[in-house]
Amino acid sequence: TDMGPSFTPNFMAKIAAMLQPEFYGALKDHFGKIETKYTTNNRIFDEKVPTALDGDPGMCRVFSVPESAKGKRIDFNGQQIDIQSTRDVCAYIANTTGTILVAQAEKGQESLIRVALKSEDPSMIEQGCDDIASCLEALENAPPIPAAA
Repeated sequence: TDMGPSFTPNFMAKIAAMLQPEFYGALKDHFGKIETKYTTNNRIFDEKVPTALDGDPGMCRVFSVPESAKGKRIDFNGQQIDIQSTRDVCAYIANTTGTILVAQAEKGQESLIRVALKSEDPSMIEQGCDDIASCLEALENAPPIPAAA
């Protein structure tokens, strides 16, 4: 009550009105659908992404980038791309699969990748997670960046 949107009285009045007992049925239904969606999507994420980290079943989850997926050179559309950082891994996955990811720092180092599991369609989450796993595998199996001569 002392931070964020609570400083906007009109907004808070609308929130308070929405939370009145006559709306409990609709709210319970709404949040039940959200719980089902994120519980399903998180189960898929945990099963499919090999480096998934523990997390609550909310919209966003993270996975770690194995060191063995960095320092690699990979062919992308006939061009040699060097993968040196977590951001490079994000860009590689996004450009090869269309799955959008965000590099996330932990203890000042970008070593994690954040994924939003917001789709209502579990098959989309499954496809995205399969794509993430296959890209990580491709990077781990790619040759290292050659040393400068």
